Amino acid sequence: MKQYNKQYETDQVSHRYQIFKSNVDFVLNHNADPEATYKVAINQFGDLTADEYIRTSGGLFVSPHPVVESNNEQILAELEKVKEASALDWRDSGVITPVINQGSCGSCWTWSVGGAVEAAWAIQYGDLKRVSAQQLLDCAGSYGNHGCAGGFMDWTFKYLVNSDGICTDSDYPYEGRQGRCRKSNCKPFARIASYGVVQPKNEKQLLKAVNQVPVSVAVMASTRGFQFYKSGVINKNCSRGSLNHAVLLVGYGEDNGMPYWQVKNSWGTNWGEKGYVRIARDAGNMCGIASTASFPVVPKVTDDTDVLVPGINVRV
Repeated sequence: MKQYNKQYETDQVSHRYQIFKSNVDFVLNHNADPEATYKVAINQFGDLTADEYIRTSGGLFVSPHPVVESNNEQILAELEKVKEASALDWRDSGVITPVINQGSCGSCWTWSVGGAVEAAWAIQYGDLKRVSAQQLLDCAGSYGNHGCAGGFMDWTFKYLVNSDGICTDSDYPYEGRQGRCRKSNCKPFARIASYGVVQPKNEKQLLKAVNQVPVSVAVMASTRGFQFYKSGVINKNCSRGSLNHAVLLVGYGEDNGMPYWQVKNSWGTNWGEKGYVRIARDAGNMCGIASTASFPVVPKVTDDTDVLVPGINVRV
């Protein structure tokens, strides 16, 4: 309670303590398992059940009918030409902004899409700025999103395709609650011309996509292993339930012979590996990471060709 400034009504203290005690028992038992490839620890979610924490800290809707652009087949065909590296981490290229904490607003979808757009823009133009998650919260509702009650990445990319761009976070700062759309009060910093949607559960295609740009992905985050993840590679007990959290795929690698995906979360740096999580790669779509994945196509302003990054050109 002291560490995370938790306050309860008197009649709630015992209830929250029992949940906390159950979570502590889970942490101790998990970390005592010699076969566990990742560690867990009590964090800001220590007084919450798995259902409670994901309701306030997730925020993903998954559409049964993804909004796919007409040129998606062309974008995916271009991806097939991509040569994969043995390992990749876009943080090393200076195109990833610092980890934030979305708070109790279910805005994960805004940070996932925003992170992909700002990285793609920085890869193409060398100018990295955090874009406005608040603009997406306030202005993208007509495409199916519901502010702090949740949203979907494809809907949000579609909003950006049809808008004049997205402002910076400094001009339109995050408030952690949905408000009136005020994009006319700021100057757009980045825009996208299109977006690609990876074939569901195709980890090979996802690998090619992230070799070009960080990718918005959905995961199953409502397990206690994910809730209290601290370090290592999640390789089991993470593929139950539904997709309920949007994150940003920023690379991949291998740890002691175990291939993994490198993922940026939006729960602050106290969670996981300074805000990041590694999820087993080529392990049966662990945590559902390849089930719903999409990425932005950034326009090139010198001619009528839109480019994802140098090497992939698609006309829209």
